[in-house]
Amino acid sequence: MKSKIILFSLLLILLIPSGFALKGVGIKWTSESAYVDEKSPVCLDYGIYNPWDEDINAQLGVSKELQEVIRVKETETVFVKANTPNTNAVPVKLCFDIPKVYKDNCLVAGVICEQTCSLGEVNYKGEVIATGSGTEVSAGSGSTATVSASVPLEIRIKCNQHERSYIVVYIAVLIILLIIALIFYTKRKKM
Repeated sequence: MKSKIILFSLLLILLIPSGFALKGVGIKWTSESAYVDEKSPVCLDYGIYNPWDEDINAQLGVSKELQEVIRVKETETVFVKANTPNTNAVPVKLCFDIPKVYKDNCLVAGVICEQTCSLGEVNYKGEVIATGSGTEVSAGSGSTATVSASVPLEIRIKCNQHERSYIVVYIAVLIILLIIALIFYTKRKKM
């Protein structure tokens, strides 16, 4: 009986590790912040590596805090071989659009505007997240777990101060004066 328990325990110990596979990604970055212009596209460089024993497909995304602010363009999914160290990380670009953040002070419905930057610099904080999924599940039983990795990202948005431009008013006045001059000229010609 004792030998059956030992045999069963040994068998159980040998089968448990093969029934559970762990895979995941690591993320390599060079900066934790970006200083960007509003209403502009931005691309940041990252690297994805795989320290685990199984090949993986991975891609980048951002945390909910940043999803509320920026519009992430579709990121490419990259194939990362098993046992890839961070020194050989696969390069990936994370591209997104920065919306208009600072409100202009306009005199007339979006015309003759100025930006005083009275709010100061606007910052948003969140995380860049690298997630992976396995290539193809081989036949067998067991479960898998995927590990994701994240790094902090602070987006600081520049305020581009500018004064009111009256060029639109000057052009409108010039056009009105030309129309008035044309009317007087055609009336005079008729006389």
